[in-house]
Amino acid sequence: MKKVWLLITVLLIYGCGGGGGGGSTEAQPPSDLTGNVVVNIIDGTQKAEVNSALKAEVGMAPRALALPPAARLRLVITNPHIKIDSKAYKKIIDGNMVSTLNLEFPIANGYVFELVTYTQDTVNPPAVTPVVVNRILQYAKDTVDITSSGAVVNLTLQPITATFTISDPVISGDLLNTVSSIPSPTPLQPAWKLFQSTTDILNALHSTSGATTNHATDKALIASTAGQLCVQGEFYINNNLLDTNGTLTILDTDTVTPVPHTAEHNSGWTLNYPNPEFGDAPYCVTLNLIPVVINP
Repeated sequence: MKKVWLLITVLLIYGCGGGGGGGSTEAQPPSDLTGNVVVNIIDGTQKAEVNSALKAEVGMAPRALALPPAARLRLVITNPHIKIDSKAYKKIIDGNMVSTLNLEFPIANGYVFELVTYTQDTVNPPAVTPVVVNRILQYAKDTVDITSSGAVVNLTLQPITATFTISDPVISGDLLNTVSSIPSPTPLQPAWKLFQSTTDILNALHSTSGATTNHATDKALIASTAGQLCVQGEFYINNNLLDTNGTLTILDTDTVTPVPHTAEHNSGWTLNYPNPEFGDAPYCVTLNLIPVVINP
């Protein structure tokens, strides 16, 4: 297991109303009070055994042998107890993987540190200009209090997982009996998109619309001949890890300077299951038609 040590040096400030604690405070301009926050980022294992019996038992596709290396990270720090300009405190740092960051924080309890690693993928949806999608890989979360003595934040990255099952076999036009699983803790929202095809799905698909939490009404696509039905799901990140209004300052991990950006949408940060580009086998089941006897 590889360990990456991330040291965050912070400039701490007192807020009015006692300098932290459970109440809401308006942050004041930084003072000369300083402290250190050490963030230990532990890279969890990226490998998972392929269980060939898994598909036969519950209809799932075998899991990937390994995730690709994470090239980038997003660190989101929030604190509902601090108000700046009447808005809850939120800081986003995004960019290349780094070992050291220098940041400034007000002193307060209840900071939430959330870390997502990802790699970027260029996709070419039908009739749409190619877009860059951030394929999220790992996630870690911790809640800490920051005092004048600083704090230690231990973030142990674990692979982000999301799966689903459908009936096997299925009948064209009939319910798929879709059941999904998004284990906690997770940076994913409950709504996700289901893709279907009568041929193997050999790449990670992408959609900016159509995600839903209600998959009870999913039906197998209409086909003219029996064969196979292949499926893939795309799961989307929670909005709290984004700047959905385009008004927050996002800092670059290398320079800790603002990065120009527009409003972010959760469809730009996704996880595909299965993902053939990461080594997953296609998830396919038998597709049947209903026989009909015609008496002339």
